[in-house]
Amino acid sequence: MSKKIIIGIIAVLIVGLGGWKIYTDQVSSSEKANETQSSTSEQQSSSKNKNSENNDAENKDSESNDAENNNNDDKTKDNKSDNSNDTTQVDKDSNSTTSKDNKNESKDKENKKDTKKDSDKSSNNSIKTPYKVSSTGMQINKIKSYSGKFVENGSDKKVSNILALEVKNTSKKDLQYGQIKLQINNKKTATFDLTNLPAGKTVTVIESTGSISYNSGDSYKYEEATYASVDKLPMSENKVKVSTNGSDITVQNISNKDLGTVYVYYKNTKDNSYLGGITYRAKFENVEKGKNYTASTSHFSDSSKIVMVDTEK
Repeated sequence: MSKKIIIGIIAVLIVGLGGWKIYTDQVSSSEKANETQSSTSEQQSSSKNKNSENNDAENKDSESNDAENNNNDDKTKDNKSDNSNDTTQVDKDSNSTTSKDNKNESKDKENKKDTKKDSDKSSNNSIKTPYKVSSTGMQINKIKSYSGKFVENGSDKKVSNILALEVKNTSKKDLQYGQIKLQINNKKTATFDLTNLPAGKTVTVIESTGSISYNSGDSYKYEEATYASVDKLPMSENKVKVSTNGSDITVQNISNKDLGTVYVYYKNTKDNSYLGGITYRAKFENVEKGKNYTASTSHFSDSSKIVMVDTEK
């Protein structure tokens, strides 16, 4: 073959191979482009999914925060409701009145002047007897020593030189319950509990624990008092007739019906005054109409005084 023919054949082969190479590259480039586009789409889709997930998470967080805020709001409402209930409970319990230094609240216009004077007195380092205990109706006539039976808890143990108060009910109402607290030498508090003290009567009440001694050099400051009073302690005279003999108490049902349980309350006396804040009680069960019932007591004597009779019906 001539050189020209050979050269021509070689040229044709070169051009053919070059065209195949270009085609192959184009196909490869197209596939790469498709792969790139596919990869980009997947990345974008993944990114969108992640963004969506993030948004969902943020929304969930937001919802969680909203829920927490709502819960907090509910808790706040509950707390407000509880506080309201507490206030209501305090209001319901306000029949028992507490009187404190510089915080005395008058119950009516007649008490305002007395309350003011008591506040002035309570600002002193020590109280002077007779000392009117705010608007409670209680008046401390004496701060004194007591020796004898410790009656306040019913134990009747022997005590000597224990702190005691002589208290008078100066009001026109009977005192059902009273408590007086005195601060001694600005260090400790002495508490005195008294029950069922009729209007105008006086009682010697011993310090409630029986462990605080009397010292004439001590300084006493009024701390607070609590009391509850009624117009008149009931005697149930139209239902029950009460008689006594030594330590025995007898009740007779003079009503026209069965009374269930009958209680007779009594206090002991000494030197024309009640002895002890304590009130004793004799209990009679199933008291039928027209019948008599007798109980032997541990504390009733000729020096005792019946202060209240109460019936179940």
